[in-house]
Amino acid sequence: MRKRIINILCAGKIFALIIVAYETLFLIMFSHLVDFETGIQFLRLFRYESFIPTGFGPFLAWLTPHVLIFIVVFGFFWWDWGEVPKYIAIGAVIVLSIMNSIWFASLLPFFMWIFLIYLLIRVPPIAFRKLFYFAIKRKNTPLRILTKQIPSWTQLLGIILILPLFIPSIPYITGSLEQPEPYIWNLEYHGGNFTERKLLAGNDSLTYAPSSPNTQFINVYLGNPVVESQILGGLYKIYGEDGGDFEMNKVLRLLYLNNVTDVLTNETRTLIEGALLYGKYWVDQQGVSNGLYWTENHQIGYHTAELLSGQMFRARTFNRTLMTGEEHIAHAEYMITKWIDWRARFGFSEYHSNVYYDIDFRALLNLVDFAENATIANKAAMLLDLMNFDFANNYFKDIYAIAHGRCYGESKVATVTGSFQNRDSIADAVWLWLGIGGYNGWGISTTEAFILTSTYQPSSILEKIAQDAKVFNEHKDRNGMNVDEGESYGIEYNEEDIMYWWGMTNYLGSEIIETTFDYVEKYDIDPALVFGPGVMNYTRFAANLRALSLSEFSLLMKEFTEGIAQEAANLYTYRTSYYQLSGLQDYQKGKNSVQEHIWQASLSNNAYIFTNAPGGLNWKGGPFMGGWMPRGVFHKNIGVIQYDHRHEIIGGKLLAQLADAGLNMFTGNRPKNHAYFPKWAFDQVVSKGRWTFGSKDGGYVALFSKNPTFWASDYELTALGEKNVWIVEMGSESEYASFADFIQQILSAQIDIKSARIGFTVSYDSPSQGLASVGWEGDFIVNGTVMDLEYERFENKYVSTAGFNSLETIIEFNGEKLTLNFANNTRLYEP
Repeated sequence: MRKRIINILCAGKIFALIIVAYETLFLIMFSHLVDFETGIQFLRLFRYESFIPTGFGPFLAWLTPHVLIFIVVFGFFWWDWGEVPKYIAIGAVIVLSIMNSIWFASLLPFFMWIFLIYLLIRVPPIAFRKLFYFAIKRKNTPLRILTKQIPSWTQLLGIILILPLFIPSIPYITGSLEQPEPYIWNLEYHGGNFTERKLLAGNDSLTYAPSSPNTQFINVYLGNPVVESQILGGLYKIYGEDGGDFEMNKVLRLLYLNNVTDVLTNETRTLIEGALLYGKYWVDQQGVSNGLYWTENHQIGYHTAELLSGQMFRARTFNRTLMTGEEHIAHAEYMITKWIDWRARFGFSEYHSNVYYDIDFRALLNLVDFAENATIANKAAMLLDLMNFDFANNYFKDIYAIAHGRCYGESKVATVTGSFQNRDSIADAVWLWLGIGGYNGWGISTTEAFILTSTYQPSSILEKIAQDAKVFNEHKDRNGMNVDEGESYGIEYNEEDIMYWWGMTNYLGSEIIETTFDYVEKYDIDPALVFGPGVMNYTRFAANLRALSLSEFSLLMKEFTEGIAQEAANLYTYRTSYYQLSGLQDYQKGKNSVQEHIWQASLSNNAYIFTNAPGGLNWKGGPFMGGWMPRGVFHKNIGVIQYDHRHEIIGGKLLAQLADAGLNMFTGNRPKNHAYFPKWAFDQVVSKGRWTFGSKDGGYVALFSKNPTFWASDYELTALGEKNVWIVEMGSESEYASFADFIQQILSAQIDIKSARIGFTVSYDSPSQGLASVGWEGDFIVNGTVMDLEYERFENKYVSTAGFNSLETIIEFNGEKLTLNFANNTRLYEP
């Protein structure tokens, strides 16, 4: 009886281990094999470096861990062939572990993970051995003898060797990369109004890049000769590839402009028209396509392309959809009206995106210029006005220095030995429209080309606000809703409104998951395009295994399923002429995200800081974007950002940590907190105790970490442990006698931090704002006043009406007034 009980318990443990391994491997695949590019990176098994250093010293440092890893793998295969391979493999792993504490040794974490799994399977505990003997009914004698011959201490060794996975290590950095040229943000130019800026950019493009694809928009617009080979390169995407909507909107603008100037040859027009007539413009239409239709920017891109194609080929039948142009117009107008209504009422799901707003611009400009439906054209112009109002309030220096719903790491992170961060994709457009942002001068972007050939012009009041706000501004806004708020705003969790939820990447939330799976199957959508490989099958299997519905299982995994959704984002921005602090108030704390950028403290185009906790399902953002979300709260020049998260997916804290470690290994991240703090971009950087200070052009910033920190590189300040509190405070030479005075006063501030089951309770006596206190839950109190963490659509000194879920915004400045009313389609400027 006793043996049977033991066997039953062992069977349960084995079953649990199988489930854990299955879920862990799935999460690894889901985190990495989400698109072709990332999959290739996975197959190459590279992480931070994708180069071979040229200097002898760096090359030797790069080569050594790779040779050791080869020895480890070789030793695994020859484990039972003798003592020498066995102990060489163990020795190589030990050496690699030591190297890992010095720098990030390439592929080490991956092979250490495999090594632990190997030992756990190869050397089972005594209880597992008994189950093993029972299962084979003692018939396989050689196998039993083999397991007895392997000493049990090797399992302990494997567990010891896995510990470095939980110790943050320094990214592998060499000095062998070429130093970049200084980055040019803005050129000196004459003139300042919108018309003069357009003329300058157009002339520069014609002079310095006459053969570039984007200059051809200007040539068609002006009736100049066109380099037609430059405008046909992307046509293949329209035939069913991802990004087909981007190309559709480009060539449609060319065709509509050509209707006036008639400079394109018949051959070129025929090629473009053939592609457009073969296009598939929405997921419910006939034809196979690898396109992503459902993110917010793709939605308006395809809807706009469908409308303009339908108008152009009104009486034609489209080859793949078998719909007439009139049918496409009716479908597109309905979808565009719904999309614009959502943005007018709730703002953007891809809120403040310095990447994807650029795509929205192009579709909206095409609607302004070419939509035959005057209501749609006017509402598109009003939406562009609201976006420009947002830029006027949130741009600092030449950068969009705020939180972003979707952002790429390369637009925020720069290394002195690598490259400067990419400019915001929207920088050129914002410069043209408002005179802020950046201008290169040696060519134009696609969106610039659209603006230069468009009739849209932002109201002059917006440029005046942009200039006025440079000196001082306190701005609040809200974009989007939470996943459980749909019914309160009349947005259902059905097929009719599914694209609102998919537009905010809410595919798997408990309210929408059933509709999502039905929709995918109904329209034969490749699930891998929506979720990533295997997610749909895995979710159903795991839910059935636990006897849960899909909705119940989604709730169990809400750190991931809700975390990837861009929920209600309440943004706070405080600006002086020296600095800007901006962040999301109490946003998705403890959840896992993919591309969000939560806060930023800026002193210049390059001298800015922010924190991040990489891990989990991080996707396309790099090690500084997404990851585990903090509870951040901000008031004027101070902020408190605390990181913690609770694992629910597997059920055990230790097992969940192992899963997260596995994800980190495959995505190149580590279970840690870190700050982007580019020392090279500041005039001075000083570290004292738990505080790190920076100064630039008379502006000051101070960053506190509860946990000890060390410099992983010239731009990365790493804190030990995944649970941490960061405090930021900003100042300037106008507020303090000197940088040294700022440092002294900050160091004298009292800080009291107590750890709770989840998160902390924090009390910080700021030299400038007084006592600030906040916990993981509850109010944020500054100097006795409870701070408001939820906002209307816009709140600042320039708006008198701008409610969330309202269709009217009234903007006023110095006696001028701009009324944008989507309910009655009124766009009225009163000087």
